[in-house]
Amino acid sequence: MIKKYTFLAFTLFSLNVSAQELKNAITFDIAPLIVQPPWISLGYMRNINERIFVAGELGHSFSENWGKENGKSENYNLNQLRLEVGYILTPSWQVHHFLSFDYQHINHKETLYDGFFESEYLNSNGNEIFYTYNKINYHRLKNTFNINYGVMVYFSDARKVGVIPKVGLGLNIVDTKFTNAVNLQQDEDQDKGWFYVASRYEKEGDEFIANFNFQVKFFYKF
Repeated sequence: MIKKYTFLAFTLFSLNVSAQELKNAITFDIAPLIVQPPWISLGYMRNINERIFVAGELGHSFSENWGKENGKSENYNLNQLRLEVGYILTPSWQVHHFLSFDYQHINHKETLYDGFFESEYLNSNGNEIFYTYNKINYHRLKNTFNINYGVMVYFSDARKVGVIPKVGLGLNIVDTKFTNAVNLQQDEDQDKGWFYVASRYEKEGDEFIANFNFQVKFFYKF
């Protein structure tokens, strides 16, 4: 008799646990490993209810050699923070479509060699000023505000493992500084051509531009 009741209690407990919604998740975003310079980003997500979720991510560069690809650099260091709140549009068993708002902060430092950059100041004629250097300290602060659309796709009926592809548009606020230059000289050949677009390593000062957000996060719910 005791064994029968024990088995019944265990069965009811198992059914109750399986019926409970898995509200917590850990995430791993592969997009920062695709877009240069790379870093590793891990996160936590929590379902407040059937519709609303909140999430946070921390990212870090784990190697000083992960920095600038074209040209010599060293001492690459990047730290990232992302906070997000989302609203699930179509809760279903396998796929959740959602809209979200997120804020991201990036603090990026690096030592660059043998390059050039466009100054934040203009000359007396109102034209851009370019400088060359043998060595310089680079510091970029980036803040983005994005509105996103994404889907949560579960890999099985257990709804524990899946992927979250997400795209968004928003505002990108960047402050870039170049300091402690070695052999800093004004570039006399300032004509970069009509189609020249400065990379993140080639432009000094503040920028307020549109931002395109892209993420592919794998998750495990518990």
